[in-house]
Amino acid sequence: MTDEQNPALEAGDEDVTEAVQDNTEQDTDETSETDEGQEKDQPAEDKAKDAEAEEKISRSKARRERRKAELEQQREAAEAAERELTEAKRKLSRFEEALQHAQPPKEADFASYEEYQAKLSAYHSLRAFDERAMKDTKSEAEERQRTYEQLQQRRQAEARSMFEESCSEARERYADFDAVARNPSVAVSKDMADIIVGLDAGPDVLYHLGKNPAQAAQIANMPTVQAALAIGRIEAGLAMPKPITKSNAPDPITPIRGSGSPSKDPAKMSPAEYRKWRENGGSF
Repeated sequence: MTDEQNPALEAGDEDVTEAVQDNTEQDTDETSETDEGQEKDQPAEDKAKDAEAEEKISRSKARRERRKAELEQQREAAEAAERELTEAKRKLSRFEEALQHAQPPKEADFASYEEYQAKLSAYHSLRAFDERAMKDTKSEAEERQRTYEQLQQRRQAEARSMFEESCSEARERYADFDAVARNPSVAVSKDMADIIVGLDAGPDVLYHLGKNPAQAAQIANMPTVQAALAIGRIEAGLAMPKPITKSNAPDPITPIRGSGSPSKDPAKMSPAEYRKWRENGGSF
């Protein structure tokens, strides 16, 4: 584009530009001084408290994640022990059924006494083997049962410990947490308690039920599966983000945009016309 096509600044435009730059630099300096002043106005003690609170939350979250990982390992170990226990009980049942239905041979069914004695001897040997195997399987099943119960007890104790720790944190969110969540008049069945203890937001769910005793009583009378679904819906509702409050501020001004093609070639405009065209949204 030639010099004629590129509109030159009108007289006084350079002075306006320099003034705008000076004002911008001055505003920037004042903003920096204001920010620095605000930072200086904040007491060092408050900064230390904020940093300490953030560090505490971070440590608590990391500790909770570790304990959740350990709890998951315990759950997997308990499930494995339960599968082994189920298999041991199945084997024991097969041995018991075999011994119950096994009948000794009858002499009348054999052509000779010697043949009968041989069959009877084999029967007693096989029965003795099955009885020993059943005894061993029974001992194995009992051991599996003890292991499973121990893992379950350990897992439940760990889950309750984590729940109590979460309750301690909930007391910082709800000043009346114990009075509401631990209200003995609110119906919370054993099934409900077992479900709530295993939830990440368990204390919040318990607090919600304390605030809504009628709902708690309704869930307490539900079967376990339905109660779990109802409690899950409560937890999901508590986890939902709060609705954004609509601002009363006026809508932002929409800049005027040029529409259609310009009535005049920008290259042929005067500096004043070109500036007005650009301010109105004109573009190439």
